[in-house]
Amino acid sequence: MKPLERAFEAYRRLLIPDDASAQEVAKERRAFLAGATVLHTTLMRSLSPGPGVSRGDERLMTELIGEMQEFGRALDIDYLGPLVHEVFRTA
Repeated sequence: MKPLERAFEAYRRLLIPDDASAQEVAKERRAFLAGATVLHTTLMRSLSPGPGVSRGDERLMTELIGEMQEFGRALDIDYLGPLVHEVFRTA
């Protein structure tokens, strides 16, 4: 299985209800892969050319990581509840 397909399957198991229709799953898959494409395009267009890591590259990665962590925290709270999120956060 391809890496993005594996990632989508993990996402599907965690967040898409088992009784979702094939059409709903297809729509979620399309949105998931679109997000991956946007992230890849953002990285490829924003990272400095050539070998090595610039300060701008570090700043971009720090901002992206922060944004993804913020999204992850919101998902935890939405799907697991604030108490479970706090348990995971401190573990």
